[in-house]
Amino acid sequence: MPSNSLELLRSRLDVDIDQLDPVLAAKLGPFVNMTSNQALVLGVATQPGNEQFVRDVVARAKKESKNEAEGVDLALDLIAVLLAKPVLQHITSFLHFQVSPRYSSSASKTAAHARRIVALAEAEGIPRSRVCIKIPTTGPGILAAAQLESEGIATLATVLFTVDQAVAAHQAKCHFVAPYFNPLHVHFDGGWVEYANPAVEHQMGPVVGAIVATFKQLGATTHVMPASVVTPEEAIALSTLGVDDLTLPPKVLEGLAARPVTQADLDAGVNVPKSASTTDFPDFLANDGVTLDASIKSDISVQERLDYAVNKFGECEAKLLKIVKTIWTEKLKCLVAEDDSASCSACAKAKAHCVFDEVNQKQAKLHNYVLALETRVATLERSLHDLEPSHPALADRFSEPTTEAETSTRKPTPNAPCMPLPTAGSSRDTDTGMRRIVMGAIHHDRPHFRPTDLAAIIQPGSPTTHTGTVNVNPKLPPAPVANEVLSVVYRHVQSRYPFLERGRLFAWHDRRDEVCFTWTEPTGSSSRTDDQIGAFFLWMIYAVGVELAPDPALESGKTYLTRAMRYLEPVLRANDITTVRAMLLLLFFSFRSSDGPPLWSLSGFVMRLCLELYLHRENHAQTPFEAEDRKRVFWSSYNFDRLIALASGRPFSIADIDIEIAIPVDIDVEDRDPTRIAVLQVAQPTMPPPYAVTGEMTNMSSAVHTIWHYRLRSRVYALYAVRAEPPSPELIRTLLNDLQEWRTAIPHATSPDMPVQPEDKFDMIYFQTVLFTLRQQVIQCDASDPLLALCAMTAAESCERGRKVHQDPKTKRTICSLCHIFVSGMTLLHCLSANPNAIPTRTSSRALRACSATLAIYAHLFPDAGPFAQLFEYFSDEVMDGDVGSLGGVCGDGKGTGTLTAEIIKQAMLGEFSQLGTVYESLNRPSQQDDHARSPSVRKPAAPLFNLLAPLPPSDGTPALPAITPTLDLSTALPSTTTALPQLNYDLGNLNRYGGDLVSFLDISLDTPIDGWLGSWDQAGNV
Repeated sequence: MPSNSLELLRSRLDVDIDQLDPVLAAKLGPFVNMTSNQALVLGVATQPGNEQFVRDVVARAKKESKNEAEGVDLALDLIAVLLAKPVLQHITSFLHFQVSPRYSSSASKTAAHARRIVALAEAEGIPRSRVCIKIPTTGPGILAAAQLESEGIATLATVLFTVDQAVAAHQAKCHFVAPYFNPLHVHFDGGWVEYANPAVEHQMGPVVGAIVATFKQLGATTHVMPASVVTPEEAIALSTLGVDDLTLPPKVLEGLAARPVTQADLDAGVNVPKSASTTDFPDFLANDGVTLDASIKSDISVQERLDYAVNKFGECEAKLLKIVKTIWTEKLKCLVAEDDSASCSACAKAKAHCVFDEVNQKQAKLHNYVLALETRVATLERSLHDLEPSHPALADRFSEPTTEAETSTRKPTPNAPCMPLPTAGSSRDTDTGMRRIVMGAIHHDRPHFRPTDLAAIIQPGSPTTHTGTVNVNPKLPPAPVANEVLSVVYRHVQSRYPFLERGRLFAWHDRRDEVCFTWTEPTGSSSRTDDQIGAFFLWMIYAVGVELAPDPALESGKTYLTRAMRYLEPVLRANDITTVRAMLLLLFFSFRSSDGPPLWSLSGFVMRLCLELYLHRENHAQTPFEAEDRKRVFWSSYNFDRLIALASGRPFSIADIDIEIAIPVDIDVEDRDPTRIAVLQVAQPTMPPPYAVTGEMTNMSSAVHTIWHYRLRSRVYALYAVRAEPPSPELIRTLLNDLQEWRTAIPHATSPDMPVQPEDKFDMIYFQTVLFTLRQQVIQCDASDPLLALCAMTAAESCERGRKVHQDPKTKRTICSLCHIFVSGMTLLHCLSANPNAIPTRTSSRALRACSATLAIYAHLFPDAGPFAQLFEYFSDEVMDGDVGSLGGVCGDGKGTGTLTAEIIKQAMLGEFSQLGTVYESLNRPSQQDDHARSPSVRKPAAPLFNLLAPLPPSDGTPALPAITPTLDLSTALPSTTTALPQLNYDLGNLNRYGGDLVSFLDISLDTPIDGWLGSWDQAGNV
């Protein structure tokens, strides 16, 4: 039997504290939620002993705001958040903050204020997952609640007196409804009436019971949390109605703790109403909430109680507002310290902020003029620094400001290894160092060949690359274009790299006119810093959108990139998971534009920051949603790391064996339900990867499938490491089975808005990966080996899928995708040269035509691709005609041994292109061109083959290969007696031997409208 009534109450429902009182919360807690409102905030803020607290808050707001109006609003929100923060450790769920009554008639202003509260709470160390916003249940209020819930912000519908209001909150997906058991006036004006049985006799008893019954029949997940309870007896009575929560003031909580449990209390039990009178309700959110407002107005008593509550809360806020304004305008005489520090000696001793007395009018005018002039000069200098950091005018005057807050180091993540973080990893060091790397890479001209610049490999001369001038003051794209860009970019990125915060990103975008032009100077205001970070993300989204969703209304990608770089400092200064997200977005942009920073350097920085933040380690102190969010960011970084390493033949930044966390579970990114996430996390290790746990398509399915693929590619890469043992047949068989399992689980879009990569693209990279797995094995096969037939069929499928993908006009074509198509075709030719009957002739002929047609498209797009098309046409004719020994007059010894053609094809299949240069030169000699150029439809290329890539630094101790002048003509530059194109051999050997699929997840975008080629497919295919 419970020892007191409070324990009895806890056995029936969740008990919440309706006061900002950490002492009482510690004494009688823990509680589940803490609720507050303007009246409670006013009461606590004006308690004796809190005057200095309010003054300090106002002083802080004064420093962090641009003007009095903004500062006063900031002070009000800061007071509420800071008073609630100490209670957080004594509750298990939400801190509830009520939006300002001033915005009760506007859904947009209510939602905007809610976002500011959440951002401010996060800046004070209160996670978003622990914040709930209380909103009056009116038409505009319920619309705002629906919008906030869609952004992942929890809401509570308050000032609620009817079932219609409760159903409207359910339709808005609110987390809680708080029906007022007593009207608010009983707390201020008196008039409370006592009832022997409040659950039955009180006018709100049947209403609360009806709400519970209606929610039960509707299957609603919204919790019923009655409020405005006056006595312990009312609390006991409400607990018998089947409500989920009960928020109680201190007086009632203390009364319950002192009240013994009676037999009548036990006999009453919990009697949940069995059925509701009706479940046929209109859509209260329709017509901008007019239906709900009409329902409220139909009952004059309800309208009066609601108006009284909103007005009373407004009066309480106005009283606190008056106090804040009074402090704001006070004249304090502070004396500047002798050491010229920021605070005077008295304020420094009191740990308060200085507020200096006003000067006379003449001094004020002169002071304001100088201040405005200095601010303007500083702004212009910073803008010049962003555009050209090395400008001579900045050499002796421009310096980065440093503050104590900026030089502080972060605390280690809970459950991380017990070791101090290196001082070099401070946020300020990261800010300055990385900013120089990124800005220097963007604003300095690059040489034509740059060994570490993989962007040149990915998009040299792409038809959609923007290299125009930079508009230093761009306008925002028109609203319809901006909305489309955001939607397309988010959908494209989410299907591959799930690192973006959808709710936060779309919330910034709703305020883009304010966010994108926020002040760029460093500020101590957390809300201003959040807007600066938001500006970086939005301008970067527009920069990416130039490639993914081109529109005449958009300016160049470099223009938007340059604007985003103005906000790079606050992004790097945060040095947290938001910094990782921002750098991943910049990295994604760099893959699609030559204007971005070097891929290798930026990718390495991102992964090192992930390791510094211990994103690769389990952290059991986090909520399930927070754990999933961290995993999504880390595995996105992992995908980029693998992508670049596989392309360049360089080591991974982190080995798979050192990664402790599992891949993300397959659940919608907006789903924050801790129970559902936890269930999937527990089930994940025992189920087939990655998302057979639910069997349902979500907006994470494609991204999880991508992560799964890169983990498989990492295993394939390990087969051909420098000191790797030759793989056994069992290991190859295991990899092929795993790849087949991956292909079987390819997700399919269930709606046009679902972020998922096209099935044809997944199929294409499946066959490419199988080829990477088999390529080294098949060179040892004899003509009758089944592995040869398997490799031939896989190569044929890869060629077919490549044509199907590239046949779509929206496909973006790059040099790297050309390379993969060429090598797939050469692999098929190798298999056919070893055994012409390895696969049916019809199948092989169709595949070779597909590869040839796709290469012709590239030759039409990029002159540099012409040699690939011509060489493949030539070798296809040789193999299909059975003349594999007839190359003596071209590049052999003239003996017709029958092995030279096969050897050249085999080497090309493995990425060794050295002898191809000799063949290409011979085909284009004037004296032999008519005899050996068997395909008159293939024109002579306008540029030499070796213009495609530059040599990578040597990795085995050998000297670097010499660079070749890009303007040389191949027909005169390559001697017939030497091995041609050594640097092409060196680069593409790395690119293909290890399966470097640079474009698999970035540059073939079937889901975006890009004009990636000239003319129609039929016209281009016959060039």
